[in-house]
Amino acid sequence: MAQGQLAGEIAEDVDLELLAWYYFGILQSVVNLPSAGASRQTLSQLIDISMSAWPKSEITHPDSDGIT
Repeated sequence: MAQGQLAGEIAEDVDLELLAWYYFGILQSVVNLPSAGASRQTLSQLIDISMSAWPKSEITHPDSDGIT
């Protein structure tokens, strides 16, 4: 993530440690929620919502599909 921040892919003002903890918490949820009865669809939706929270960059890569 630090390399991505230096490359401008993650905004300079993003706290990388907090971002890492956030996604670590999501990972723990994905691992543990099935034992609580969460379906694959629910887990997939959780992942989609979590990734939508990823800090957006102003950089667009020419070889990408338009996702920043």
